[in-house]
Amino acid sequence: MAECRFGGQCLHKNEPKSAVKAAVESGEISPLRYMNYLSILGDVENKNAWEIHEM
Repeated sequence: MAECRFGGQCLHKNEPKSAVKAAVESGEISPLRYMNYLSILGDVENKNAWEIHEM
């Protein structure tokens, strides 16, 4: 994340030339860990607004 050209304000999902995705490809970050991150991100994105405000 420290090498993120977007200043750490991205989701590390579809951004071009993502340092996080490059780290996954080079083996520095486990592909399983990245897939788990994407799964959690998907869960958060799919929450209804009322669910988010109850937290």
